[in-house]
Amino acid sequence: MERLYTYTGNISSFSVTKTPSGISDMDMIVDDLWDRDKAPTRLQAWGEMAEYLADLSDTDDEEKYLQKEIFYDELLTVKYIVIHADESKSDTFRPRPAKIIAMLPDDPAFSTKIIVFGPAEHINTGKPVEMSKEEWGRFLDWKRDNELYRLKI
Repeated sequence: MERLYTYTGNISSFSVTKTPSGISDMDMIVDDLWDRDKAPTRLQAWGEMAEYLADLSDTDDEEKYLQKEIFYDELLTVKYIVIHADESKSDTFRPRPAKIIAMLPDDPAFSTKIIVFGPAEHINTGKPVEMSKEEWGRFLDWKRDNELYRLKI
């Protein structure tokens, strides 16, 4: 099982290129604008994750500005992105996330596909609501079936 690291912040800059085989490759700098003592970090994303993040940056949707919890491996490759729900809109002690975007572990060496839990469209509110119980259950089932990754939410 691989070890994952976490950075909480947002993408401050990036570049996207295509590999000779046509796979998108994103090189990004993530930064926490709310904690200036935390150093920025350079990460990479591949395939559909890179395309999703590049498409998001081309919009003015609120999801672009929401702080994200980014999980990455020792090669600095993004594996998961978690967007937390607004805690004031939850009736539980620890609300379910609003959205999770995860790389599919079909090919553990080099996965290029993603799966989205929560709303398929971009979040368009600054205070997102938590994902439905059905989506949370779907994520937990998927996570249990794909123990290649460790994700602590």
